[in-house]
Amino acid sequence: MNDNTKIAGSKNIGQWRVLRQKLIDDPANNENWEEAFNDFLLARINARYFDPIEAITKIKAKEGKGFSIVAIYSSLIEFFETLKKGYDFQQPHYLDKTGNMVRSLVNLDPIGVGQPLSNREVFVNFLSENLPFNAVFSVMLAESFYFNVRCSILHQAETHSNWFIKEGNASDAILQINIDETILRWKPLKEAFGNYLNVTYKNTLLADKLTKTNFIFKWDKICEI
Repeated sequence: MNDNTKIAGSKNIGQWRVLRQKLIDDPANNENWEEAFNDFLLARINARYFDPIEAITKIKAKEGKGFSIVAIYSSLIEFFETLKKGYDFQQPHYLDKTGNMVRSLVNLDPIGVGQPLSNREVFVNFLSENLPFNAVFSVMLAESFYFNVRCSILHQAETHSNWFIKEGNASDAILQINIDETILRWKPLKEAFGNYLNVTYKNTLLADKLTKTNFIFKWDKICEI
């Protein structure tokens, strides 16, 4: 891609190169990191994900739009996790900053070597490790969400195993687990994603050197630098 290619609203690759150098030269300057977060990450996520979701929420008909919204959020889960951890997805594997394949910490072969990290594990790790999601999702619940909602919507255009998607209110719990069904409410899920990006991730980015390094790595991959 050339330097005029837009990657975040009106921002282009050339502008990322300029900011990137500032971030490298003065990594402790949080004013530059605020710019990186607001003008690049937030602008990209708003334009390509959150704004379309907001448009879908305004559709008056209530039947079905939750499927589209949850499908979009499911794709963001994998992006947010790889952004935070510094992974690049090169089919069929995730690679780290050195170009080595990322291996699972829990899925081991008979001699104890981790198998290639799966998108299931990426998805589950995000929900079970990060606020505000980890207050709701155990590893088991996150895996159930992955298989019965994320994969089922992606591959079958339906949910499985008595998972149901409903609108709910922003103040409701994301999940309601009954004896014979699990209800996923997309309005509180929407609130949770806004909270994660603007509070949990942003605060970590401003404070943590590794998260900053991973941010630059991921954006370089987006720009094909």
